[in-house]
Order: sequence, then C-alpha cells, then structure tokens
Amino acid sequence: MERQVFVRKAAIDVILSTYNSKLPSEMLFLFHILYLQCYNDFHATATPEIMHRVRVRMSSQHHKSIVTVFLTNDDRDVKLPLPVIVPVKPNRPQKFLISLILSLGRFHNEIELWNAGSLNEVFYNASLIPVHPSIRFPTCEEIERVLKMYVDQYLLYIPASWHTLNKYLIMAQTILNDAFYFNAVSDLGIPANTYSSLYQVVTEECQAYIQELKTTLIKTLTATIPNAPTIEQLMTATKEKPLQWEPTFIQLEGQSDESHYEQQRAFNFIRKKIDAYCKCERIARRGTILHGHAGSGKTTIQAYVILYELSRGLLSTSTALASKRSRENGGIHIHQLLKIVNLKHATTTEQYSTDKMIDRLWKHPEVVNYLRAMDCLNLDEGGQTDAELFTVIDNALRYIRNSSDYLGGILSTITIDINQCGTMNNTRPLWCSPNIITSYDVIELQGFVRSCQDNPQQELILISEKTVRSVEDKQRFHEIITSHCQCYSSWNNANISPDMLRIFGKRAAVNNHEKEFIDKHIRPNNVSVVVRKAEDEECIRSLYNQWTAATPKTSTKLNATVKEQSSLLLYYNAVVELTYNKKNHWDQGQVAIIRSHVSQQEIDHWTPILIAIAKIGTNAIPPNLEIISDNDLCQMGWTFEHVTKYQTQEQTISLEVLGRRTQYPFRSRNASTIHKVMGSTLHKGITQVSNDPSSDYYIWEKGLVVVLLTRFRQLSHLAFVDPLGMKHTTDVLLEILDKVPPYYYHSKHVLDKVKKTFPLEHNDNTTVREEENIYTRASITTPPATIIPEINLNTFPYHPKDYPISSAHATPHGFLYMLLSLADRRSFYIGQTTNLRKRLHAHNNLISASGADPRYRPWVPLIYFTGFQSAKQRRSMEHKWQNERNRLMLHHSNTSITDVINIGIRLCSTYMSNNTENHDSTCRPSLVLHQCYSTYTPQQMP
Repeated sequence: MERQVFVRKAAIDVILSTYNSKLPSEMLFLFHILYLQCYNDFHATATPEIMHRVRVRMSSQHHKSIVTVFLTNDDRDVKLPLPVIVPVKPNRPQKFLISLILSLGRFHNEIELWNAGSLNEVFYNASLIPVHPSIRFPTCEEIERVLKMYVDQYLLYIPASWHTLNKYLIMAQTILNDAFYFNAVSDLGIPANTYSSLYQVVTEECQAYIQELKTTLIKTLTATIPNAPTIEQLMTATKEKPLQWEPTFIQLEGQSDESHYEQQRAFNFIRKKIDAYCKCERIARRGTILHGHAGSGKTTIQAYVILYELSRGLLSTSTALASKRSRENGGIHIHQLLKIVNLKHATTTEQYSTDKMIDRLWKHPEVVNYLRAMDCLNLDEGGQTDAELFTVIDNALRYIRNSSDYLGGILSTITIDINQCGTMNNTRPLWCSPNIITSYDVIELQGFVRSCQDNPQQELILISEKTVRSVEDKQRFHEIITSHCQCYSSWNNANISPDMLRIFGKRAAVNNHEKEFIDKHIRPNNVSVVVRKAEDEECIRSLYNQWTAATPKTSTKLNATVKEQSSLLLYYNAVVELTYNKKNHWDQGQVAIIRSHVSQQEIDHWTPILIAIAKIGTNAIPPNLEIISDNDLCQMGWTFEHVTKYQTQEQTISLEVLGRRTQYPFRSRNASTIHKVMGSTLHKGITQVSNDPSSDYYIWEKGLVVVLLTRFRQLSHLAFVDPLGMKHTTDVLLEILDKVPPYYYHSKHVLDKVKKTFPLEHNDNTTVREEENIYTRASITTPPATIIPEINLNTFPYHPKDYPISSAHATPHGFLYMLLSLADRRSFYIGQTTNLRKRLHAHNNLISASGADPRYRPWVPLIYFTGFQSAKQRRSMEHKWQNERNRLMLHHSNTSITDVINIGIRLCSTYMSNNTENHDSTCRPSLVLHQCYSTYTPQQMP
C-alpha cells in the first residue's frame, strides 16, 4: 500500500500523552510501535499488557518496516499543526446528524458504524449511548449528554450572536429528539406539502406540462387498477378538496389469503405516511422501499399508492431507469424527468454531475416548476439505479426546492428486488448509501401474486434466491424445469410458434432472431419485406461538421451505443417499438404497427411511413392484424403518425472521433433482451442459454436467470432450445445462479438489517385506523442483536488489506500483478515489473505514457505472482493474461473483476502444469499467488 498517513516524530509523544485513553486499540498499538522504533523505549503511558502485545506484533516482518510507511523525516516545523473542523450547522438536519455522529463518536471504521437497523443503533455503535436500543431506549439524560457534547465542542466556538446560538441549540435538540425517539430526521423548513402548493398555479406552459404528465399517469393507472376512481374525479381532486376513496385490493384467483393480507398491510403502512404528509406533520419524510421476490406484487402496491396520492390532491410521479418500464406504468423516464447527466467515468464526480444536471434544468423552466410542485416520487425497479445517481438526484432536488430535506422533502416509494438485474456496469447499488437508514423504511414482501396458481414456480423462485444451494435443491431445480418446460433441440422445430417472445441476454442474439423470425414466419406468407441500411457517419473533433462515411469500427461502436438498428427489416403490419421521444407525438419504447405498404425504392429515399401507435402502457397486440382496419385501431385508442428518418445524437467513438447514425426510429419487437422485460408479465417465451462468453446466448449473472424464470404466470409458458438437452440447460442455469454482482452479499446484509415484515396472518376485524402507528416507539424497535446478521468488512467487495510486498531482491525475475482503482472499483490494470514497490509508487505518483490511468488513482494491488525463472516467462504470462481479458471484454462488456482474476489464476496454473515435465529444473516455473484483498464465500452468509 502507498503511504496514506504521515506522522512526524515529534508528534508521537504528544498524541500518546493527550489521546492515549481515547484512541481505538489498533491505532493505540500503532503509535506505541512507532514510539518504540523511534526512541528504542516504551512510552510512559504504556501498560504491561500493551508492552507485551507490542513485542508480539513487532516480531513480524511487516511491523519492522512500519516506520517507513507512516513516519516522515520532516521535523522543521517545531509547532504541531492544529486541526480545525468546520461544524455543520443544524439548519441542515441530515448532514448535521451524520457530522455529529462522525465527529463525536468513537468507532473503528464507518462500515462498522453504519452497521445498524436504526439511528439508535448508530448512536450505540458510535459509543454515544451506553445501552443497546434492543434492551432499552435511551434516557433523557443520555440524550442531554450528547447535546452537551455538541455545545461544549462545537456550539461555543461558532462565531454568532446569542440569538443565533439559541436557535442552533433548539434545532440541535429537536434533531436529536426526533432521531432517538422517532428514528427520523427532522424537517425544520417549510413543510413540503405547503411548499409544493406554491407552484401549482403558474404560467400556462408550466400548467400544461403538469396536466400532460398527470393525465397520462391517471389514464394508464385507471385502465389497469380495478375499482379505481374515474379520470374526472382524480383530475379534479385537490389538497383542499381531496377525493374520499377507500382502496381495496382485489384478491386474484389462486392468491392466498396471507399474500392478499400482506399487500393490504403494506399499502396501509405507506398510506399513513401519505396522510401525515397531507397534514404537514413534521415527521413524515421517511420514504418506503418495497422489496420482495419477482411477482410478489410490488408494482401493484405502488400503483395503488400513486392512485391514493392523486386522490388526496397530491402531484405524484411514476418513473423508472428503463424507459419502457416507466411508460408501462404511465410515468416518465427518470433521465427525461430530471435531465440527468450520466455518470460514465470515475472522474465524473457526483458534484460535477449535479452541477450539470442543474444547468440543464434551468433551460427547461416547466420541468423546474414541475419538480418544485411535485409531492411524491415513485420509482419502479430501483435496483437498477446506483447510489451515485441517487446522490446526484438528492443534491439537485435539495437545491431546486431550496430545502435541506432528503430529496427536497418529496415523499418517495421505491420497488426493489436484489435477486433480479442490478446496476449497470457493477456500480454501487442503493444499498451502499447511508440514506437507507436515515430516509427509508424497508418492507419485505413474502407472498406470491404473479405465480399464485403455480406452486412449482414458487418453489423454483425460492431455490433461485438462495445464496447456497444444496444437492437436494439442485436436483429439485432440475426436476421442476424438466417437468414443466419444453426443450427443443433446434430453432427450426415446428412447435415454436410466432407468439413466443424470443428472450436473450445479449443484443447480438436478439438481432439474429429478429431476422430468423421474418425468414420463418413472414416471408413464407408472401409478405413484401424491404431492408433499410443505416447511414453511419463520423468526423474528427478538430474538423467539426465535416462528416464522412463511417468506418466499420465506428459502425460497430454505434451498434453498442445507439438504439437504432444498423439494418432494419420493414413490412406491412410489423410490430415495432419507437426508439426516441418526440414531444406530443410518442415516447421511447411505445408500441407501434406499420400500416403502410412501402417499396424498396421508397425506403431508399426515406419516404415517411404510416404507423399506428398504441396507448402508453399497452403491451398486448390485437390478434388477426391482417383483417383489422385503421378505423378499428382508432376505436381501440391507437393514434396514427407519419414517421421519417431520425438522426441520433453525436456519440463518442474515441478520443478524437465522433459518430452518428441516421435510421428510421424503429426496433423489431419479435425478440427482446432480459433487461428489457424486467418487471413485465409475459404470455409465452422461448430462450437459449450458455455459459460461454463468446456465445450469443451468454448469460453472465444470477439476476438474469431470476428475471428469465419469473416473467410468466405459469412456468410451462417458458421453453428452451438446447441441442444437448434439458439437463445441460439446467446445469448452465445453476452455474450462473452462483455468479452474483460484486455488491450482492453486502446488499443482502443491509437488507436483512433494516427490513420490516408483516406477519402472514389474516384478521378480518383489522382496519386501517386500528393498525399500529408507524411512528410509535414499538414500531422501530429492532430485534435482539443475536439474530441480526453482522455487516462486516468481508461483505464489501474487493476490500484491499495491508499485505507485505515481497522484496525485489527475493524475487530477482520480477512480479506479474493486477491493480484495482479505489476511485472506481470497476477499473483494473494488469502489468509486470521487476520491482513492485517502485512500480506501485510510479502508478500513484508519476505520469507516464505506459501505466495505469492517473484519473483513477489511488491504485492498490489485488493479486500478484512471483516465482518466475526468467523475464521472458513473466512477459509471456502478462501478454496471455491481457489477451484473455480483452477477448472476454469484447464478448461481454459487463466483465467483473473476479472474472479477470480467475483468468490470471487459471493461466498460471495451466502454465505450470504444462511445464512439469521439463527436465531443465532451472527453467521450470514455480509460481506463487499473493492475494492482497479480503474475500469471503457464500457459506459465511447467515
């Protein structure tokens, strides 16, 4: 590890004399070791126990060189530096509370500090209260003691008038009382309900934007939710005259009483928060996360929540990270709603992205006004949204709404399932954010709704969600799929019908099967099929607007970055999806049908095409399209538009090259990726899976398998294609279920820590008003610590640890190593050197043409190999490792660091086994693996 902390020799005595009793044990031993090595004697404060433990630690080679790591020889400044901490004022409650805990508390690290299910537990972990909250609640004296610490250490030193100091003192006391008694962060500003009302009546443009989004949301939900109020009732409901609507959940055929009761209880839990928000109650700002396995009714509950919010006169919004999913729920894509700037690189900080987002928002005053008038934000499939993006949204909404509350005071509801597809590019999920504890209640749903009539599918879901599967589980997994799913040996099988949606993990398979579908089911019916090739262009940044025909490399890059297809097959009655948003006309992902006969010559000249566009949220296609007229589609609510060519935004191809594509804004809808169908309920589907990264049918992680197996009401509606038989398919699925995202186990620990569950027992006499108040002490009491799983450092992925690097003299033929970026844990670097210590210093301090990217510093070693017999062997292994990595990333863009580590281990093992029969022992490699990061196995999970 590179030097992270520098201590001067003159400061060690002062530190031990002043802070001896306040230092954590590990840090205390560190300074006693430093003192002993500097002065060849123990410090006066050292006890016999400390002396013994220091001698034991000093016996290791690692601690003998610790002086060179932490000490600096610069003693020119005799006076010791005076650290100054600028206090966070209590008018920013959430930051004030976190700052107070970090500055006044005593703890080893922040992961252990936030290892808690409530704020009371956080205060206990910080040693600010003496008794665990599961035993008893903090007393008034203990709360006053924390307040006194704040006054003594911070408030007295704030340069302000007595009037201001008194105001800060009252704010601090209010924040601490709310944190201890109600497990919530105070709201000290204008109630969000009142604030949003100020922006309901504004200019005609802003009012039209609000009405447009509100109308779309209401029309979609009222068409899907039974017993919903009418459109007119919801549109006219106001905060002053709310609609008196009592939501009732319809029990589906086959749905258990326990599952139906659980849905009602979960809704009532959120309903109380909405009612408290409408009454401007001060403690009403904790959002709700609905977590449950696939098909547990999360989205249905959220739909009822949105309708109830609208009936109370609140301005509610539905959104999702996937555009198609957001439109199915009647909402708006989150990037379109908030004008978000993508976090594509580690150098793009949250603050930079927040500034860019706010700059873009100011260009759209109607959107800014909408965000200020918004009361409730409902995010579906929130597991795909990473923690950094949530931070950007939080910062921007606080600024736009001029509020210190989380999300600017907006009441939020999120649906998540950690077992389904997670964040893109393995970024940190929402569970890594500290706002989970301070700003959300997590409800765990245990029932089954989508698969309520299919008990084998329910059992399959439970087996898939396990972290460790026994031999019996695997056998049962194989039996269920074999007995309920069809398996065909070839895609040419006549039993594969056109109404089966082709579902795959990679876009390449989707493109191939869209063409196969047309060749098999469209052309034989004498339907004219025309082809429109995209027009790809590129230009050099320095020669802007001088566009030329794109090279094959640019076209390949555009295939991966834009939604428009390079080759589009068009025919009459083709079912397509639109690829971009056109205001007041259509939205991205909206379903459409081509209703004009076009020739190849017309397509070559970009003739406009007539399409029929379905209502937002529509997935079902009318049967027998060949006999349905345009008037019939109009009566069904479809609208007609003429669509011509569309030119995409400029895409970055390389550091110097830009690219763009011109194409009709369509995508075929005969096949789909697994990510795209996440959250949807499908009629029939067929797929093929593989564990080979070079295959078009490759599936790379657990979430894809879970989504694939849970999209249907009956498991028999899913079929597989495998030339090797169903046994091979189930073996591949079980193998992929063991491949989890980097933060999966950490997310699971946090979820187990903070979740709430409702007892699955039904009581007809229970009403909404008789249920337990969610803000009472009893509702936030955590279980005894003995049954709470501990979140430790081992659950955090790729956690580097102190590891002694071998001396260059002991390894004369050098090192082969892999580094990890702590700035972006998705970035890694493979290299070789004769002196790893020197090379690591160069990676983190020098700038050279060959080396790790300085934007992602600091770099730390993950693994390295020693024991090479020549520099030629070392360089050969480096090239093989890098080539295998590049080949894997070419076929699979979501390659994890674990995959690259395993490649290096496999190559070195293979290299040694292939040279075991070499008679010249001097050339025989004897490689040694050094692991420099903490690891764990799923068996360690509770």
